[in-house]
Amino acid sequence: MLAGRRGDAGYTEPVGNDAGARLQGGDGEVRAVAREALAVLRRDDARAGGILSGIERLARARRVTPTRGGAVFFTLLGIGLVAAVVSGALAGPPGKRIMIDPATAVPALMAAGIVAVLALAAALARGIHRPVPSDAGVILSVIVALIVAGIAVYRLVVGPSGGTAALPPSAYVLWLAGAAVIVMELVVIAGVLRRAVRSRDAAFARGRPDREPSLRAQAEELAQKDRALSVRTRADWEAALAELQSVPTATIEQARLLGPIGWLAWAAYGRRIDPTELAPHEGGAAHGQPIP
Repeated sequence: MLAGRRGDAGYTEPVGNDAGARLQGGDGEVRAVAREALAVLRRDDARAGGILSGIERLARARRVTPTRGGAVFFTLLGIGLVAAVVSGALAGPPGKRIMIDPATAVPALMAAGIVAVLALAAALARGIHRPVPSDAGVILSVIVALIVAGIAVYRLVVGPSGGTAALPPSAYVLWLAGAAVIVMELVVIAGVLRRAVRSRDAAFARGRPDREPSLRAQAEELAQKDRALSVRTRADWEAALAELQSVPTATIEQARLLGPIGWLAWAAYGRRIDPTELAPHEGGAAHGQPIP
């Protein structure tokens, strides 16, 4: 339960800021308030630079820590990798003179290709939003990409009638196009995972700042800086919150208790929101427009 006491200009000084680790509202609403907080703090040039730099570092460190969302990512990646291998195997060279009836092979091959494309696309979207470091993911993605690329080259050489199953011309073209998409998706996924691995390794090299207790302590320390805000900044924060007509009252009340620095700190910790990635303050939510 958050508590606070009234200060200058009707501002509620935050007490028990650690409860802000569970911000009220959806991601869009949290971001809308964070944009207002960022705009308010940037007007106080004397303090904004150092505080925002600390919040940015916190958000980036949090993004390279393991999350429950990683299970979803690896599930999607696993499905995509298996489907890609199945699709490639059905289109690849025959094993021990085994030939598969096209009536059986073509539907299975195309279905596996579609599943691979969709699963890898979903994994890629998830991985870009919340990168998860994984050396194994990098290796497997590269291996499967090479396998599919090799089979695609083989199929280009032997044509529709070669390989494990003879393919109708239309299915042949569609499979080659799907194989190209799968390879591109896997290459990008490998790059995203590799970048996350490098970020994780760099964090460990700096003294393991990605450890959960340490990051929470950083968030708490940053949030306490709201106590030293100027009267003008506090008044600006109250005015900004009053204009957020599309944000639920519970979210506004929590933002009022936490203050602009506290809100950004806990948004970085709990929602992994980097202030540098927030859209420029345009006041869309302030005028009752839908929150992006």
